[in-house]
Amino acid sequence: DLASAKVLVKHGASPNASSVGAKTALKKALELRNIIMANWLLDINTPSQSSCIGKSVLDYAVAIPANVSGRSQVVARIQTRMKACS
Repeated sequence: DLASAKVLVKHGASPNASSVGAKTALKKALELRNIIMANWLLDINTPSQSSCIGKSVLDYAVAIPANVSGRSQVVARIQTRMKACS
């Protein structure tokens, strides 16, 4: 949940770390259709972190059904970051 994620990051956990399956917290949030978590993870991206999220994250976001509230905004945010990388 978001409260637990905030505590973990506050105490040094990296939101950019990936699991054995190479899934970051953002990819997992998108896979689970957790728009609130995905937006928070996008919000805390600092300049020292890579701003080039990668197409796989966009694939996860686009896979969320269009009728899920907030989906289009998350897709747009990821697309904006991807444009900044090109």
